[in-house]
Amino acid sequence: MSPVFSTTVIRDVTAPSIRSVAVLGAAPAATVVATDDDLSFIVTVDDTGGAAGIGHLLADAAPAVDAITFTTIFTVPGTAGLERQVGLPVVDGVSIAWFFVRDRAGNVSAPASVTVVKDTAPASALPVVVEAVTPREGRAVDVVLSFDTSTASELPIELQLAVGALPADLVGGRAPFAPDDSFVVSTTAVDGETLIVRARLFDAVGNVTEVFGTTVVALRGTVTGTIGLERLGAGQALRGTVVTATGTDGRVLATTTTDAAGLYLLPAVVEGRASFVASATGYRGLTQDLGFVEADATATLDGFLSLQRGSLVGSFRLADVEQSTDRHGNTTVEVRLVSQTRVAAPRPALT
Repeated sequence: MSPVFSTTVIRDVTAPSIRSVAVLGAAPAATVVATDDDLSFIVTVDDTGGAAGIGHLLADAAPAVDAITFTTIFTVPGTAGLERQVGLPVVDGVSIAWFFVRDRAGNVSAPASVTVVKDTAPASALPVVVEAVTPREGRAVDVVLSFDTSTASELPIELQLAVGALPADLVGGRAPFAPDDSFVVSTTAVDGETLIVRARLFDAVGNVTEVFGTTVVALRGTVTGTIGLERLGAGQALRGTVVTATGTDGRVLATTTTDAAGLYLLPAVVEGRASFVASATGYRGLTQDLGFVEADATATLDGFLSLQRGSLVGSFRLADVEQSTDRHGNTTVEVRLVSQTRVAAPRPALT
């Protein structure tokens, strides 16, 4: 009797297919929300050639077939509507679960996918960092701010911003969040006003965290120049002259004194209209209109003082004194100091 040989014949004509994927106990849906670390899915297979394996993977895009590990299953060829339960771990945020079926001939089905949203952790509360307040025309300012992400466990993907003394309710206007970006919000302010920064941060699954920050607006300009003695030319600087900027209401905005070169610097004059007053002992005071002092700008104003009549201030030598007598018998004494000239009041003629 001759031996009997047998062989298995696989006819490779069609691939299996996935009819649907649904969370256990729920209807099929394109997106599901998870609150636990694992989900159980029911995968329904339509199989004409006999399914041999089922595979799944979490990935942002459809994975390559060789990246899938298939779990062996066996079905009778021609089975329709076969259900298999698959457990899948999920992570916080938004992810996509991909499912495949492979038959005994190696054919692989087209993928079926379900978007999984695990909504457990809120968006990180990131501290607000105000980098600058930049003045523009009128009372308008641009507030430049960023967020400290150094301790964030999860970064938001969008945000809403409002800045003001009483920031408005935040509606619409979401902007993409980038960790290294600075954000600019325009508002109006005056010097010394406290602005409140209000921000809503949105994570990938829509959780919202609201944070606040504050900044005190300093809208200040700089005024500089030199003070010298009137009519005496270069080098006749007045040291120790008190220079003051005052507001239209008489309020002192800034004050300083001149150095040996007669130079003064008022570095923090509140933005707005102001007057300039320079005064020194023995000299007539000088008052001028500074005009409008602009924030983050430097204005230059030079001034000259004249000696008060009857004043003799400083050290002088006899050789420095000259006198003259007019036709009415009045004598004028001119005293030339080491570095300055000052004029004394007339006195009676000498006899």
